[in-house]
Amino acid sequence: MVDILVFSKDRAFQLHLFLDTLFSKVSNIGNVFVQFGYSNELFLNGYKKISNEWPDQKIHFIDEQKYGFLNTLRSIAGSELKSDYLMIETDDSLFINDLDLKSCYKILEDNSDVGRYNYQMNWKLFTGLSGKLDYFKIDKANHKSDDVQDVCLGYSFNVGGAISKTADLVELLKTYDISHPIDLEIKGNEFTNYKSYHFNILNGKECSTMMHLNNLLGRYEETYSTKKLNDILISGEVIDIENIDFLSLKRDLSWFNGLDIGRFPIFPWEIAPVEHDKVLSIRRRL
Repeated sequence: MVDILVFSKDRAFQLHLFLDTLFSKVSNIGNVFVQFGYSNELFLNGYKKISNEWPDQKIHFIDEQKYGFLNTLRSIAGSELKSDYLMIETDDSLFINDLDLKSCYKILEDNSDVGRYNYQMNWKLFTGLSGKLDYFKIDKANHKSDDVQDVCLGYSFNVGGAISKTADLVELLKTYDISHPIDLEIKGNEFTNYKSYHFNILNGKECSTMMHLNNLLGRYEETYSTKKLNDILISGEVIDIENIDFLSLKRDLSWFNGLDIGRFPIFPWEIAPVEHDKVLSIRRRL
């Protein structure tokens, strides 16, 4: 089995969507660790409200407030993770197709020269990939340019959308001081262990996407504030995944197709902002 680590801050509403789709679409899950932080008591109440929603799952909510992001992460990585492989995610991801982690584990075991198993990107976006395969083995040496496709295929480490070796994360955390998940991804791509692998794997099916509802990086007009979404959760409502066809929702390919959009890009593996209101309107009671 593969362990799962997901980061969340002030976004229990989005985290609920991630976990709901995770347990609906992903099989052979190991332990799930939710490392969460919050700005005030209202956001903490959001996490408390969802912490017992999945009693049959091996899920552990770990509050980072006392020891901080890095020390909490080091503790989880050093003493809690039991699998050789780890899925690292963020609370604005969600699963849209079935993913068998036992199969991912075996593929990684059979390919020791692979550093990253990506299950998020759609292989049909990339020039030169074709055929109905379970996975594509990507030689990073062929993808070293600044071209968008090369950046995506040659990337060494992801926070979100990928599985990698647990031992490498442990070593990374011994080497760097890291302050937040984006910093973790930046340092991971600088780290010798991850860079040393010659190959990545791209899954033959796009299994997850993202939905950036809060616009933390200033990429588009904000759809919903973290407070508004938390208020919805506290009132007892969450997104109803049974009544949404996530696969039919639009993506924004502007950046991927080379258009200079003058801001941080909207990635092709995330739900386009034009769809956010529609998704948020389809809710159910907890």
